[in-house]
Amino acid sequence: MAMALGCDRVVTVDSFAPRFSQLCRRLRREKKLAVEIIEPEPFVQLKTEELDLKRFSRYWQTASHQAMSLE
Repeated sequence: MAMALGCDRVVTVDSFAPRFSQLCRRLRREKKLAVEIIEPEPFVQLKTEELDLKRFSRYWQTASHQAMSLE
């Protein structure tokens, strides 16, 4: 699709997805596209000891105050 639109590079945000690195290599090798990977900014700044990642609802209960503020 990128080449059909006349693009010579893809800009994306880094991902933890297992196949992400493989897809980037494939774009570079097979499609001859430059791939620029940008490090994302954290959604919220929380201390590690505040996090409970066993359930999203527990995480969101902690993170929502910061995430939904206008500051």
